[in-house]
Amino acid sequence: MPIETNFASGDEFEFYAEKFDDDGVYLNLRGDGVEFKASYRSVTLRIPLAVWEVIRHAGGDSFDLIEKTDAELLERVEREVEERIIIYKKLKQNGNNKYSIARQASPVFGSIQGSRERQIERGLDYYRKERARQLEVLEQVQKIRLKNEEKQRGITGVKSDMEKES
Repeated sequence: MPIETNFASGDEFEFYAEKFDDDGVYLNLRGDGVEFKASYRSVTLRIPLAVWEVIRHAGGDSFDLIEKTDAELLERVEREVEERIIIYKKLKQNGNNKYSIARQASPVFGSIQGSRERQIERGLDYYRKERARQLEVLEQVQKIRLKNEEKQRGITGVKSDMEKES
């Protein structure tokens, strides 16, 4: 199982997320053109424009659960658990070794040999926590965007719609 998800890469860069780090993405720049400045609690990194364009269109986090209700999450979890059980039964029927069956364990659902109800409980708990995490990240993004918009208005002297009304 890979420990990284690669969003984009090229000869001189890699943009990726590490499997168990829900709060960050990583950029690895290589080559003669890499420039950076580092000091206590600060790093400034020069990103070539071509690399930046690839990265900004590659995405990072998905916000696919934010709009989902608990009922929709439950439906998804039940479907995924049923699919896992079917795969498990086929592996067992085909005489696959215990290693193949053991690989059907999941950090989301737990052991495939656990009860259907327990797998659903674990899956629903996971997706609820993931939905809350996605919402928190989206709120952080919105705060950063708002601060940047305010800075830009201060620089350009352009008033927001709210400022114009008062």
